[in-house]
Formats: sequence, C-alpha cells, structure tokens
Amino acid sequence: MRKRLTDFIGPDAYRVNIHTFHSFCNEVIQDNLSLFEKNVLDPISDLEKIQLLKTLIDGFSKDNPLKRYRGDVYFDMRNLSSLFSTMKKEGWTVPFIRERVEAYVESLPERTEYIYQRNSGRFKKGDLKQDKLNGEREKMARLLAAVEQFDIFQQLMHKANRYDFDDMINWVIRAFKEHPNLLLDYKERFQYILVDEYQDTSGTQNILIGLLTSGEENRTYSWWVTMTSPSTASRAPTWRTWNSSPAITSRMICEQWY
Repeated sequence: MRKRLTDFIGPDAYRVNIHTFHSFCNEVIQDNLSLFEKNVLDPISDLEKIQLLKTLIDGFSKDNPLKRYRGDVYFDMRNLSSLFSTMKKEGWTVPFIRERVEAYVESLPERTEYIYQRNSGRFKKGDLKQDKLNGEREKMARLLAAVEQFDIFQQLMHKANRYDFDDMINWVIRAFKEHPNLLLDYKERFQYILVDEYQDTSGTQNILIGLLTSGEENRTYSWWVTMTSPSTASRAPTWRTWNSSPAITSRMICEQWY
C-alpha cells in the first residue's frame, strides 16, 4: 500500500498513516496503556481457545439444549467460536440478540413460510405448519442457549489473562466513548480518512469510523471509501440492515451457528 501511494504522491506518502483496523487499535492501546488491560493480558493461542471452549462446554447445566451425553460432546465447539467472534465483530451484545431472536420467534406464526397457502391433505389453507414451526423454535432455543454462553466465555478468557484480536476494536470503542478527550485527540490527528474495501468492514469497524468522523461543533471530519466493484458496493450497508431487522439478525446469526 505504501508503495502504491508513493507512486501517486511521491515522498509525501511516508507522512501518511496507513493502518488495518487492528493495527490502528493496537497503536491506540500502546499509546494509552493506562486505559487498557492489554499490559496484563496476552493474545490467546488456538490451542488455548480450544481448551477454554472445552471448559465452557463441560460446565453446561443438564438442562442446557447444547448439552450432549453421547457422541462428540464437543461437537458445537467450532460453532460457539464462530458465533462469539461474530458477536464481537458486529458489536452485538447478549441482550440485543436475545431481543431480536425473541421478536423473530414471536412473529413466526404470522410468516407465510409457516402457513399453508392452500388445502393439503388434512391441512386447510391458513393452518400453521406446526412441525416446521416447532423446528424453527427449537433452532432459536439452541441459538439463544449458545449466545448466553458469551459472557461466561469472556470471563474464562479474562481469568486466564487472555484476549483475542476481536477484543481490541471493542476496547478502543469503549475507551473512545468513556474518555471524550482521548477521542478528540485522535480526531485531531486523523481529520481525513480513506477506508479501502469498505464493503468488507464489520459492525464494530463502522462504529469506530463513525466515532472518528463525527462532527464536533462547526468542524467537519472527512472520510472516503473505496469498493471493489459496483456489485459489491450494495453490500456495504448490510450491517445496518442486520441491526434493523429481527428476522435478518436471527437468520444471519444462525448462519454462523449451523
């Protein structure tokens, strides 16, 4: 990237800050260690994450829908890891997902895909497809059971003095919100921002951009985006759509879970 920029603007390219989202957050953390716990935490390894996930699963109560007594008792380990990562990347809290899933489940009997549209055997037009409805409710119950484990897993990581890279952006977002002067400092440093491949940004990355580019009194902070092609540009607001629709939120999370 630096070489490409040098081809455009010459030696001035070496005065431009170039970051990934994680490298920017790491710089913020390193420059303000007193506000973060990173000085007492270490990055978690893949093996350590597996061990913590197994500890989490071993602690499931007997009535947990995810509890398995036969076969591979750790079958859901990879799904849990993917789900937790998505929650961090999108900035979704447990209460947020619970609210969206419950709203989605409540709306199921009104959705056309769960209602017979014509007479079929012993079923009449307008009858509910009860088996399909029960299957979706069971799926959502398992999803909620998995989501409820998120905070417990974070506690296990903290107890082991570990963090993963998905945590870093959330730390910086929290610090910017809790310490306005810190945010103002970085807004002064980065008054012009270009985001490359914007269609690939996550929810928390968009929140970070929003904090850095929000106007302050009469000052306007400028930012631009680049996208791969017009076809992918339409994907850019997807994260906003997820946050606005309980059905889409629930289904998107399910894609990470199943």
